[in-house]
Amino acid sequence: MNRKENLFGRKNNPEITSRIIETQKFKNNRKIYLCWTTLRCENIVPITKIDLITNLLYTNNGEIMDAEYFSDRELGQKARTIEEIPKNVWGGLVYLIETGIKKGAYGKDFPEYCPDYPDGNVITGVNVNEFSSVLGVEVPSIEFPLNSEEPPDTITILDVIEFCYKHVVEPKQMEFHSYWGHYHLNLDIKRGQEKFRNTINGYFQRNGLAYELKKNGRIERLTSPVLHGLLKSAIFNTGDNDLDELLELAKNKIFHPDLKVRKESLEKLWDAWERLKTLEPGKDKRESTKKILDKAQQEPEFRDLLEKEAMELTNIGNKFRIRHSETDKIPINDNQDIDYLFHRMFSLIWIILVKIGKVKIK
Repeated sequence: MNRKENLFGRKNNPEITSRIIETQKFKNNRKIYLCWTTLRCENIVPITKIDLITNLLYTNNGEIMDAEYFSDRELGQKARTIEEIPKNVWGGLVYLIETGIKKGAYGKDFPEYCPDYPDGNVITGVNVNEFSSVLGVEVPSIEFPLNSEEPPDTITILDVIEFCYKHVVEPKQMEFHSYWGHYHLNLDIKRGQEKFRNTINGYFQRNGLAYELKKNGRIERLTSPVLHGLLKSAIFNTGDNDLDELLELAKNKIFHPDLKVRKESLEKLWDAWERLKTLEPGKDKRESTKKILDKAQQEPEFRDLLEKEAMELTNIGNKFRIRHSETDKIPINDNQDIDYLFHRMFSLIWIILVKIGKVKIK
């Protein structure tokens, strides 16, 4: 492959042009080509002016591998801390959905059938009216057709993504029906959802967004890497079913993208703390808490440190609007503040439960 071909690609398909930018060698010494799939251009234009839509890594035997842009390799990936989905990401999502509709990617649940098969078992595309009607019912805050120039609020966008993931498939063109001018489609649910999820998570990663679409179709908000791993692997076995349930509720709610639900995670976690303080017998909560701390830590200096932290967190729960809703309580309206308080309280509960043998890691 000559230099000109490297830069400007080859016309392998009437619809798209694959432009091979560079060749690299990895540890296994297999050649890997970094390709950008772009819309077909009538004239050769510099790579910097091409509208890059998606990038893939292919090995020389055709396997698809994870891709990184130059900036990722050179500077590292962006911190995933941004919460509001920007206009450019919404525009990419609109393009993804619209092209999916044209290709038949939502034809399983919203099928357009071939008229020559009255039994309705040959799918040829997507019934847009059915798609838009169900979308409008399940995500009532969205308008259809989608407008890439006017992004809705972030929660609505995330709902749209979950809706599309639930219904998306990978359409494969089979025989061409010349009379009607359409293809009969074979639909692959697993492959369609995998490709959609990888594309969406690529959008999130490239733009530093604190979200991830999981295999179960739910979008989770990312917490700090240390806390994320700990929460995902924790199994609570305190011997108190109510305490275990509160901890599980708190753990699940902290990953939710909605700020309101994440506030509820603090409430459940502080409720769990108050219940934990009563697990040991005693004449009152103070005596019970003392017994638990004594059991969890024998080193005097560290024992004092835990007691000070326990008192401080109890005071925070009473001062801020976590467990109480009186008008004099301080509201919490920032995701980073929620992360901080959750991390701090969970760390205290975790070390106590680990020390007294009431928790394990998957």
